[in-house]
Amino acid sequence: MTISFSTVFPLRSTLPMQDVHYGRDLINLILGKSVELFGPPRSGIKFAGIKTGGARPRLLVTEDLHNAKIELSDCAERSWDSFVSELSHECVHLLNPIRGNASYLEEGIAETYSRYVQRELNIPPLNHSVKEYNDAVAMIRELPYEPFAFAKEVRSKLGALTGFSAEDLMGHFPEIDVDLAARLTAVCRTVA
Repeated sequence: MTISFSTVFPLRSTLPMQDVHYGRDLINLILGKSVELFGPPRSGIKFAGIKTGGARPRLLVTEDLHNAKIELSDCAERSWDSFVSELSHECVHLLNPIRGNASYLEEGIAETYSRYVQRELNIPPLNHSVKEYNDAVAMIRELPYEPFAFAKEVRSKLGALTGFSAEDLMGHFPEIDVDLAARLTAVCRTVA
């Protein structure tokens, strides 16, 4: 499965904060592709845009979970590589926003998608130094399924990529090893 949008969106020599229109088009493309691959956002979610300048990338969610905004780090203001890496990762979280930490399954899919988009845009992968993200990606690689199709099916059957038990996961996907199911559904406590 290839996005093939590196020819449509060659990265520019300008900085993300200097090229708002190009950045907006790239946001729409990356967000649209995440919806295509993983299914639509949870009903009732309003995407309130993107802001930069944070200490780290994260999803800002209102108390009622109806409005979500992506906050990118200050690095994303200065580098298309960071902009794409962080945005792609956060787009997966935007599909089912939660307050708090996501599961290893969700973080692994988010990071796998981020690395995928980076490859499609001919960006050298910005692998995280966050151990938990790397562990999550390693777990995704252990799955007996294609990761993106699996994530879409999980969201279809269980409603999200976070917030269910290993038993729930195995009830729908019995080929998953018991130990792997437990690790995937555990909360990923990152210290980015």
